[in-house]
Amino acid sequence: MEHVHLPTVQHWLMDAVSDADHRSRFEMACQLIANALRSLFTLSAPPGAEVGLIKGAYAQTLRPDICARSGCAIHPFFGSYDAPFRYTDAAALERHINRAITYRAKRLPRMEVSMSDEPLVMVQSEIGPDKFLIDPETRQLTMIDFGCVSALPHSFVSYTLHVSGTRFVAEVAKYLDWERSNNCRAMAAATRIYGLTVTKHFGLDKDGYPRKTASRPSQPLCTQS
Repeated sequence: MEHVHLPTVQHWLMDAVSDADHRSRFEMACQLIANALRSLFTLSAPPGAEVGLIKGAYAQTLRPDICARSGCAIHPFFGSYDAPFRYTDAAALERHINRAITYRAKRLPRMEVSMSDEPLVMVQSEIGPDKFLIDPETRQLTMIDFGCVSALPHSFVSYTLHVSGTRFVAEVAKYLDWERSNNCRAMAAATRIYGLTVTKHFGLDKDGYPRKTASRPSQPLCTQS
């Protein structure tokens, strides 16, 4: 079988022969990528999935052993991209985010996110022309590098497109016409706290409740014989 080498969208754009050709290719690439992301963003996470990274093909994620070995969610929202651990569900992540917001200056208005009832969907945190291959003849698009796809609450799609993205993402978002979540403003406030915090636990466990500190074993009293 012949192995076909396809260029990334990034290289395809660089091969444009004129400014007009580049603009035409850029608009087409944004439309194609928007269509691909629409399919991804509407794909439900596997049943019983926690908030975290999805490793392997979608069919593989249906296996409990594969799901258990998957890592923490990856998204620029968490400051250093990696979430501190796999949250149990959307409600647990909601509690973490709202706890993070309380670390803001007291003089700032009170804010909260509400995402406990949101479904978990597949979110690609890194959207760029280097993440897609394109066939110059058929204009067929292939998404690559699924290593940054995580199961996250639905609001993270809106946040990715409208808040945390680059200029390229903003152009793609125009073709997606995705509704802006009411959580975006509070999420933007929380991500600043995540970026300044080392552990990112905020004293909570993966369920979003206060972590229990292990009690220190009592030491026997030393007595003189």
